Amino acid sequence: MTIKIARKIAYLFMAVALLGAWAVPAASSASADTAQCSIAVPNVAITKPYTLIRATLGTNCTGNGVTQADWGNRHSYYGPSLSFLFNNTNIASVGFYAEAYYLDHIGTYLVEPSYAYDANYNSFTQNTTSYAVRDGSALSLSVTRSGSAVTLRAYNSYWSANGGAYWPWRGHGVSFQYKRCATCSWSGLKNVGTNSNGVAATLTYSASRLYFRAFAGGTETQWSATSSTILR
Repeated sequence: MTIKIARKIAYLFMAVALLGAWAVPAASSASADTAQCSIAVPNVAITKPYTLIRATLGTNCTGNGVTQADWGNRHSYYGPSLSFLFNNTNIASVGFYAEAYYLDHIGTYLVEPSYAYDANYNSFTQNTTSYAVRDGSALSLSVTRSGSAVTLRAYNSYWSANGGAYWPWRGHGVSFQYKRCATCSWSGLKNVGTNSNGVAATLTYSASRLYFRAFAGGTETQWSATSSTILR
């Protein structure tokens, strides 16, 4: 119910904004470096049923006196969706952002210029950018030592939109890594697939203490994950 209301409000804002801008020519796209008003949208990891996507307005917008700006979202396959709308209220302060609920589909979204203008209806160029939406994943690591024997156990899970929770990531590869000092580069120890419980484990031997971590790569629908670092 909440997301339906949020979307209806968002569409209403879009309609009002477009009617108010009927006399303003469409702003041409530009790179973030040359645009007179730019937007930045981070990649998004879905980790709960209602995930907000926050788009940040560039300082060049306020620097150029822009008072209204809008960018549309277009999924690479499914087409147009909600837009990022900035108005007089939140555009007055640098660093403010617009929000949109998690759009209907994971994948890549293109953020395209709609309009940007000042109080006198002078139009400004806008940038075009993109961002990726994927389900989040998590990776925890435990390390135990008995003399020179060191046992590493990693638990890998991913967010399931259908289940509304994190589920064990079965049969997924986990890379165990180590390094000898805090500033040293990481080296590969062993690659292990997770079992039916999402657990991967390995045994190694070292008389000296080492830094350990685990890494699990991502897919087209899930982000990769890195565990915390443990010294044992």
